[in-house]
Amino acid sequence: FSDTAEVRQSFTDSRADLRRAIEGIGPSGRATSVLEALRVASGLANPSTSGDVDISQPAALYLFSDGGFDPASGFALGNLDPVYRPVGRAEVENIGILAMNVRRHETRPDELQAFVRLQNFGTRPAQGSLTLELDGQTVDYSRFAIEPGDSHAVVFNLGAVTSGVLHAHAAAAGDVFPLDDEAWLAINRPRRARVLLVTAGNPDLQRSLSTAAVQEIAELSLAAPASLENEEFAQKMAAGQFDLVIFDRCQPKRMPLANTMFIGRTPPVGGWSQKERQSLPQILDVDVSHPLMEWIELGDVDVVEATFVQPPPGGRVLVDSNRGPLLAIAPREGFEDLVLAFVLSDEDPEKGRVYATNWVVRRSFPLFVFNLVTYLGGRRLSGAGESYSAGQAVTLDSPGPGKALTVETPSGRRVPLVESTRGKFTFQNTDELGIYSVLAGDEVVHRFAVNLFNAAESDIRARPGIEIGQTAVAGQAAPRTTRRGIWKLLLTGGLAILLLEWYIYNRRVAA
Repeated sequence: FSDTAEVRQSFTDSRADLRRAIEGIGPSGRATSVLEALRVASGLANPSTSGDVDISQPAALYLFSDGGFDPASGFALGNLDPVYRPVGRAEVENIGILAMNVRRHETRPDELQAFVRLQNFGTRPAQGSLTLELDGQTVDYSRFAIEPGDSHAVVFNLGAVTSGVLHAHAAAAGDVFPLDDEAWLAINRPRRARVLLVTAGNPDLQRSLSTAAVQEIAELSLAAPASLENEEFAQKMAAGQFDLVIFDRCQPKRMPLANTMFIGRTPPVGGWSQKERQSLPQILDVDVSHPLMEWIELGDVDVVEATFVQPPPGGRVLVDSNRGPLLAIAPREGFEDLVLAFVLSDEDPEKGRVYATNWVVRRSFPLFVFNLVTYLGGRRLSGAGESYSAGQAVTLDSPGPGKALTVETPSGRRVPLVESTRGKFTFQNTDELGIYSVLAGDEVVHRFAVNLFNAAESDIRARPGIEIGQTAVAGQAAPRTTRRGIWKLLLTGGLAILLLEWYIYNRRVAA
C-alpha cells in the first residue's frame, strides 16, 4: 500500500516484538509499487549472511496484498521463495472519485464550474449520491447510477467564487473502500502578477501591458536600461520581487530570480546562441500547442530583419521561419526564459520611431502579451489550486523576500520549510490525503490538495496470482490454524498443583 519501503523490525525470535512492529504499520495514501519492497527483501536474503543470522538458505517471502500492482519486471528473486497471500475478495463493490477540477464557465467567465468523475469498480450496478461542499457548507447534491466498469461525470455550477476549499464526497450502498470516496480542491484567491518592463521606450508594448484585461491580472513597473547598472536595483531583481521581467533591447549582468522575456537580445547564461542578422524572414510555423501561442495567428505578420536564436538543450521553438527560429523558450533552474529574435521598434535620432515589424498593429499582439503575462507571470486563470498525488514533492514560491513558510497538513501537523533555492521552497511530506495550508507567519498564503485519483488503487479486487520478474506466483489461502504457546497452560497447571498442596497441608495442620 505504498511506493516506498522500510525495515520496521530487524531479525528477532521475539513474537511480541514482531507483533508490535506489525501493529505499528499504518496505511498510506500513496500508490502501490512493490519493487522497492522486493529490493529491500532481496538485500536481506541474498547475501550469505545478514548480521549474526545465516540466511544463505532460501528464505520465505510473504506478500500480503490484493495483487493490484504492476509486475516487478527485471527483478531476480535469488534466495527468496515467494508466498502470495491474497487479501480481499475477487468480487467487491466500490465507487471511486478519479478526477476533480475547476474551470471557468464557458459563457460566464466570472463564474466557476466543478467537474467530478466517478467510476464503478464493482461487479454490480451502483447507485448513490455525490455531495459537494464549499468551506464545509453543502452547495450542491447529485444522484448517480453507474454500470459496472463505467464512469460518470458530474458538473456543479459554483457561481462567482474567488476562494475556498471544495470537498466532494460520494456515497453508495455496499462500497467497502472509503479512501477514494473523497476529493478536495483549493480555490486560491488570485494574486496579481508582478511584471517589470525594462525599456528605453516602447509605446506599443507599454500600451498592450496597460489594457484592462492585463491590469486585472498584473501590476506593471517600468525601469530604464540604465537601472541595470544600479547594484541596489539588481539586488531587488535577484531577490525575487518580480514574477516576470521583460528586457527590451537590453541585457542584465546576471539573471533575475524570475521568468524573463528578451526582445532583440539573449539571456546572459550559457546555451543560447545567435546567428547572423538577416532580412525579411518568412514565418513558416507557430507552435499553437504551447500556452504562450494559444489563439495566435501570425500569417499577416511581417518582419524586416531578425537575429535568429537557437535555444539551449531542453528549449522549444515557438515561432520558426525560413531563416531560423524567431521565438524560443527554455527552462532555467525552475524558471523559463523567452527570447524574441527581432525588436519591435527603435528610436532613430533622425527618423524618430522606426518599426521592425507590423506585429504591434495586428490583433494577435495584445493577445500574445496577455498570454505572456498569464503564463510567465504565473497567473493561470484556472481558478483552482493544484492537486498532487500522495508522496509527490510540491514546489512553493516565497510570498516575499525573507519570508519563511510553514505547511499545515490535513491532520494539523505544522512543518517549517527551508528554502531549496532563492524564493523557492520544496515540501515532500504529502502522505496524507486532503487540504494542505501554506502559512507565512500566521497568514494562509496558499492551499493545495492531495488526492488519490488512481484507478489501480480503486480497483481493490483480489487477484488470484501475481508476477515477480519472470516468476508467476499463485495465491495461497492463509492457513486457519496457528501455533500457540503452551506456557500459559503449564503455568496454570503448576499453579493448580500448588493450590492443591496448600489446601492439603492446611487440612492436616487443622486436624
